[in-house]
Amino acid sequence: MIYMIKELIHDPIFLAGKSETATKEDLQTAIDLLDTLTAHKDTCVGMAANMIGVRKRIIAFLDESGRAPTYTVMLNPEIIKKDGAYYLFFGGNDMHKKGEGGIGVARADRPEGPYKDILGKPLIDEVINGAQPIDQFVFQDVDGTYYMYYGGWRHCNVCVMNDTMDGFVPHADGSIFREITPRGYVEGPCMLKRNGVYHFIWSQGGWTNGTYHVCTSHSTDPLNISPDGKVILIA
Repeated sequence: MIYMIKELIHDPIFLAGKSETATKEDLQTAIDLLDTLTAHKDTCVGMAANMIGVRKRIIAFLDESGRAPTYTVMLNPEIIKKDGAYYLFFGGNDMHKKGEGGIGVARADRPEGPYKDILGKPLIDEVINGAQPIDQFVFQDVDGTYYMYYGGWRHCNVCVMNDTMDGFVPHADGSIFREITPRGYVEGPCMLKRNGVYHFIWSQGGWTNGTYHVCTSHSTDPLNISPDGKVILIA
């Protein structure tokens, strides 16, 4: 990896633009963001990737929740409000084996933070059912149940969150992680519900060769995804 301090972007129009989902191809951007934040540590405690000219969902910040302050980077963080608290779910590091990183969760009293890690360790820190722990998406159903969909490496799992959002409750069969991978799935799961129908959305194809696209399938059960989808967006 190349370590580099980037020039800061101040253009309000650029900074207001929507950022895209980060992938493992953006690891260099994450490193550059950490280097740039460290270089401005006297005046700044956090930065987003668009501040160095890259519209990807990556943030870096000074984490003071542990024994010693540590500069931390997050990929594709997601904030959920529950019972008056805000929960930030994030992917950390390009994890390939247990202990390298995974999906974490932090909590705050305000949406802007500061956020503190709840567990002091990843919520998911290993590959389960072939799914790399990245691209987490937390979905709240109308009955108040929260589901986490996640996974890279062409595999997707779904888990049911517990009441404190720092763990999971078993499925009916006793398992914690249920694989729901549709055909062609690569990464980036998302669940929506409209008029009683669940719409599961994911990315497939290659992000470097022009075949990347977005697919969706429909079901009446958030835990049972139809394996066949249709293309709704082409890169």
